[in-house]
Amino acid sequence: MTIVEVEFSSESELDSAVAKLIGQRVDVIYAGATIAANMRGRLIELANRSRLPVVGAGLMFEAGGLFAYTAFIGGVAAGLVAVRLVHAR
Repeated sequence: MTIVEVEFSSESELDSAVAKLIGQRVDVIYAGATIAANMRGRLIELANRSRLPVVGAGLMFEAGGLFAYTAFIGGVAAGLVAVRLVHAR
């Protein structure tokens, strides 16, 4: 496994970061940073254009990510929230 790291601090930098990941032909985007969660709608939009799955914490799944994880959802302890196979390659 090869890990490709990108940094961004604004929406325009996010666009460039996702383009770099797509150019590097990554298989999945792991969006673990708070800023990625805050820009999850745009991140999912960009990734979906290339059918690139996104995984992350909390609301990433609701935004269209492949799956999300959290320790607590709606009063119930949980591991993986769900798997959205339609985004799989």
